[in-house]
Amino acid sequence: MSPLPVLNRGFGGSKTREVLAVFDRIVTPYSPSVIVYYCGDNDLGTDNTDSQSAADGFITFDRRCRQRWPGIRVIYIPIKASIARWSNWPAMQRANATVREYCSRTPGAIYVDTVTPTLGADAKPDSSLFESDGLHINAKGYELWTRTLKPVISAAYEHRNTPPTPDE
Repeated sequence: MSPLPVLNRGFGGSKTREVLAVFDRIVTPYSPSVIVYYCGDNDLGTDNTDSQSAADGFITFDRRCRQRWPGIRVIYIPIKASIARWSNWPAMQRANATVREYCSRTPGAIYVDTVTPTLGADAKPDSSLFESDGLHINAKGYELWTRTLKPVISAAYEHRNTPPTPDE
C-alpha cells in the first residue's frame, strides 16, 4: 500500500468476537482516521450459517469506531469466496449483503467488492488466486486485492480530515 501509512493490527485466525474483545488495545491507542477491516471468514467457516451474527460483528465494530472518531472511514473487505469453504458461500454472501446494505446507508462505512474480481467465468473462486489449502489467497490474489483496494484507501486517506458524505 506504499506510500500510504499502514499499521497492520490484524491477527491470523481471528474471529469478530476476538477483534471486539481487544478493540481497546489494538485500535483505540492509534486514533485512526481510516481502517481497513477484514474479518468474518472464520466466524462462518465451513458450517456456521449465522450470517446475521457475522454481519452484526462488523456493524458493532464500525459503530464503536464512530463513537470514538465520528469522521472515520471504515473500509470493509467482504468475506471471500474460497475453494475450501465454498459449501458455506451462501451464508457468506448473506453476511456480505447485510454489510453492503449497512455501508450504503452509513456515511464513512465503505464496502469494497473484492469478491467479484476473484471469481472465474463459472462464478466460482479462481483457483489460481489461492494457496494449495484453497482457503488463503496467494501473492497473485493479494495483488488483485491491492489493485482493487488501493484507490479506495487512498481516497479515504485523502479525505480523512473532512466529514464523510452520504455517498461514501
